[in-house]
Amino acid sequence: MRSSLFLLFISASVLVTVFSEKCNHGDSTGCSNQCTNANEVVGCEHDTCTCVPTPQACILGADCAGLGTCPKHDESYHCVDGACKCQKP
Repeated sequence: MRSSLFLLFISASVLVTVFSEKCNHGDSTGCSNQCTNANEVVGCEHDTCTCVPTPQACILGADCAGLGTCPKHDESYHCVDGACKCQKP
């Protein structure tokens, strides 16, 4: 029973890996998947199409101050191309 569950898990993992969409260098224009959360948009992270938080519009760096912390602890929010994005300082 345990071995069959283990094999099922491995098979599902392989299928997800094989069928996940690929993208290049942060360009998500070729991604066809859709996000179900209203606060997310399709993005490209680590060359894989995925759902990412909707960017907060900004004009100045101060516009990004209230967004909290970035997922990666060595990054912080910066205003880049009119949107708050996590980047290394």
